Amino acid sequence: MTRLAMLFTTLVLVVVAGLVFLLFRRSRKNARLAAFICFLLLLGSFASYIGVNQEYVRVVPIPRLGTAQALSVGDQRTEFAKQLGNVDDYELLRDRGAYEEEVEKLWTARSLIKARTELWLSYTASAILWLFLISILVIQHASELPVRSGKHSD
Repeated sequence: MTRLAMLFTTLVLVVVAGLVFLLFRRSRKNARLAAFICFLLLLGSFASYIGVNQEYVRVVPIPRLGTAQALSVGDQRTEFAKQLGNVDDYELLRDRGAYEEEVEKLWTARSLIKARTELWLSYTASAILWLFLISILVIQHASELPVRSGKHSD
């Protein structure tokens, strides 16, 4: 699933860059307005990503390796996890292990799909808007450069 999401995200970003070129290569006035709106949307989507990240991502330290593992969790625990007591997500992951197999035992499949979809959508929206903004600014800058003739002088 992760590779498919990465491939789809890359494809979407390439399409967005092409659309920006087609839409704004001639009109600077529209490009400025679009850049401003895009910037505001980018702030909102980035804030959304931070919020979703705070809600669903847990970074669990792995002392024996001297590192940490980031895992996405759901918002509904399985019956098995409920039997382990009323402990927080970090303690649950430390006790059971920071592995995908354990995450799937501790949170329901539906809540994991929901969490990962929200993470992907908020990340992809931020990436699209960032690319859109940069593309508009590059096109606008390029349109303001003086046009050179193709002839070289000796």
